[in-house]
Amino acid sequence: MLAMRRRSSRVFLFLSLLGLFLIVLILLNAPPFEDVAAKKGLSFEREVQPSPPAPNGKRKKVLLMWTSVFGLKTANLDDCPLKDYCTLTFDHNLVEDADAVLFHMDPSEFDWGLIPRVRHIHQRYIFLLQEAPHLDYQFNSNVVPGFFNWTMTYRLDSDCPMPYGGWWIRPEEKAKVSPEALSRIDLSYNATTILAQKTSLIVWLVSNCHTTSKRELVVEALQRQQIQVDIFGACAPTADKKNFCPKSDGAKCNAIFSRYKFFIAFENAICKDYVTEKYWDRWNSMSVPIVMQRWTYETRIPSGSFIAVDDFENAAALANHLRYLDANNTAYMEYFKWRDEGYDKAQWNGPGYRLGYCRVCENLLKDDEPPKVINDIAHWFKDEARCEKGEFAEAWSKGRYKRV
Repeated sequence: MLAMRRRSSRVFLFLSLLGLFLIVLILLNAPPFEDVAAKKGLSFEREVQPSPPAPNGKRKKVLLMWTSVFGLKTANLDDCPLKDYCTLTFDHNLVEDADAVLFHMDPSEFDWGLIPRVRHIHQRYIFLLQEAPHLDYQFNSNVVPGFFNWTMTYRLDSDCPMPYGGWWIRPEEKAKVSPEALSRIDLSYNATTILAQKTSLIVWLVSNCHTTSKRELVVEALQRQQIQVDIFGACAPTADKKNFCPKSDGAKCNAIFSRYKFFIAFENAICKDYVTEKYWDRWNSMSVPIVMQRWTYETRIPSGSFIAVDDFENAAALANHLRYLDANNTAYMEYFKWRDEGYDKAQWNGPGYRLGYCRVCENLLKDDEPPKVINDIAHWFKDEARCEKGEFAEAWSKGRYKRV
């Protein structure tokens, strides 16, 4: 028995040494990191020279984009009031100087095999995504615990929020906001002006026809109630409507909304804070948005400015409400009353409302910014997002939804 144990120990030691030898052999024969990176489209050629000092005489903070964003290298700080204190670059040669390294976590652009080979303790690694987790990015199965320090997403609880469209400032909040942070809003609340342009009931501009939120089922349920919904974009029923509103002609697209009393603003996912261009590109049109669920919007956009599907138990109830508003101009105009109540928008990247890259710069400039490590980024991004799938739309469209 003792001899067998000794023999097993010798075999185990031999196999361990053999495995170590093979790993070293692979590493010695692996292609250079730069060659692999080049095949991935990553550049190691110097693109910029070190920046001059910031106005305060200190070294500028360096934001290094380690990946492209949707294939583009256009990120910049041009619209950031703090741009003289930070520099943003895609030059990997500056990794030693970087104060923050940003990774766009789209699987087509991020590769664990191409992360920086050297990391300094002062550097913040930033998780960057502006899409909702319903798209199920494949980062969560092999993410390194503690790899990221900060988050930069559409969610307002991100370390560096990058919400679509920015922030509304409610009338009761303005006393606490510095004047330079306000962008004054002056929209018509004149019934004659608003109603004069109306020729149709509901418009929906849509390019994704089958979504996680199952929003298409809600529209189909309304259509079964004899509610006319004019659909434009890739999901339109006719060729002329498919091609009427190309993405390259945003002005033409947005011009159609004022002709309709209502527009569909359904997202392809229902998640906390996920309010995209479906609303933000059209909020100033003279039309009332119809959204999927109230809880997603009630803290993000002006009260009384929208219609939430989940305020109604079924398609028949919503259809009756829309018909009532179509026939009653006074009731319809109540949805524009917010325009006269003192709502303003936060100045883009104004003090207290920095966004995205500008917020990264602002945070880096804080001497008292505490260290932070995110142990489980998948839990934060996916589990805490409160995302739903298509259960609501399926139940509502079949008349099985019960309001709580």
